[in-house]
Amino acid sequence: MVGAWAGGSPWAWSGGRRVAHIARRGITILAALAVAAVGFVAQVPSPAAATIDPVVYQGVYAGFDSVNARAGGSLRCPAGGKAVAGGAYLPSSEGALTALAPTADGGGWYVAARLNSSTGAELTAFGMCVPAAQVATASTIVVSDHRDRLDFHVQRSCPSGQLALAGGGYLHRPGQDPDPADPAGGYGVISRPTADGAGWEHAVSYSGSYGHRDFTFILRCLPAAELPGAVGVTSVTAIPIERTRGLIPVPAAGFARCPAGTSVYAGGGVFTKANGELIGELSTSAPAFDGSGWQVTGVGPGGGSLTVTARCVARLRVFSQGTVGASRTGLPLGL
Repeated sequence: MVGAWAGGSPWAWSGGRRVAHIARRGITILAALAVAAVGFVAQVPSPAAATIDPVVYQGVYAGFDSVNARAGGSLRCPAGGKAVAGGAYLPSSEGALTALAPTADGGGWYVAARLNSSTGAELTAFGMCVPAAQVATASTIVVSDHRDRLDFHVQRSCPSGQLALAGGGYLHRPGQDPDPADPAGGYGVISRPTADGAGWEHAVSYSGSYGHRDFTFILRCLPAAELPGAVGVTSVTAIPIERTRGLIPVPAAGFARCPAGTSVYAGGGVFTKANGELIGELSTSAPAFDGSGWQVTGVGPGGGSLTVTARCVARLRVFSQGTVGASRTGLPLGL
């Protein structure tokens, strides 16, 4: 893990613009924030529908075993359901997330992780689903890019008057679906809603050692009027300095709690150095099981901080006994 940090900050500021700055196997890569899109698709929204109501949230989850030190897969909502808050859980000591994204049809999520060993811990995907009618007006923006070596970092905003319902991205072989066992799936990821709640930022590091890969970024948008009382909250956790010399990754955890009377519908997190440079790896980024906020774990720089963002909507989630899924980790889902 320490070797992956050599050569400087993975996520840095340069010349007044945000860039990805990754050092992998002695190769330093500098890539601008906004990638050049070679494909761009916006789905036409359907007729007007009801607003999102956390009272009818249904939790779904699934566990994915390690294959050649990689794990992941797709998690789908039950028939008639669409995805809102979703993410993945992995112990910080076991590896890092490499992909987090809603599916383009809004029916679920894709998650993946890089593990520290071929017999690593199970990766658990978890999310909330609502009746499809509640997000019938949602639209999808897809940005695609193809490169042979560079890292991928995308930020996009929803059309005026809309908020980001979900977002994220993943690497995959050209012309193919994402493969969680692909060794070129990436090394670390950041993924979070923008400060105004109207867009999403996602980045994944890639050395190019395994040849050409495509990157797909997906943003799901919904008219603001259909997210009643939508509000964003952040939590900042200071990371202790574990030793005085060198940039040492330190395990850290943070939680952004929704205000009273609201429930989470989106969220994410990022690690920063004391000077504001972005650096670190997420191992967990997911909604709380009871819908009360967003939780993030991972490794970040000693002396820096972990910032967690939760986007929340009016009304409290009601626990459901109809949770769908299976996981051998026996997580206390509370559902």
